[in-house]
Amino acid sequence: MGSRAPRRVLVVEDNEELAENITEIFLGGGYDSRMVHSGEAALQCMQTERFDTMVTDLRLPGISGLDLIVAMRAKGTRTPAIVISAFADDATVKRAGVVGALDVLPKPLDFDRLFALVESVERVELGSRAPGSSPP
Repeated sequence: MGSRAPRRVLVVEDNEELAENITEIFLGGGYDSRMVHSGEAALQCMQTERFDTMVTDLRLPGISGLDLIVAMRAKGTRTPAIVISAFADDATVKRAGVVGALDVLPKPLDFDRLFALVESVERVELGSRAPGSSPP
């Protein structure tokens, strides 16, 4: 029985210090984490790399985090997405759900809650694979 490859998380955050903190938390938790600082950079990354989860800021230079999710879905990318924001009102949270975000977490960020949410995505995905079935 071989060991499984680390789960991959894409962090999309224009605040470099916060992006580094989030990335370090995932790296410390055994994840392979990559950070980019714009929605456009995230879309480029996803053309050549596969990620198990994406954490994106709502307000980014260029396209917003929600528009990033819409663009991903339009390209057929089903990566689960979590939005983080200091500016999330009820309308934003509702739109995030409509475009397919798993959750919207407020800033200042509760890192334990974020990590637990990403871990829950992994448990759901692993639990949904029946023995003998092909990976998605």
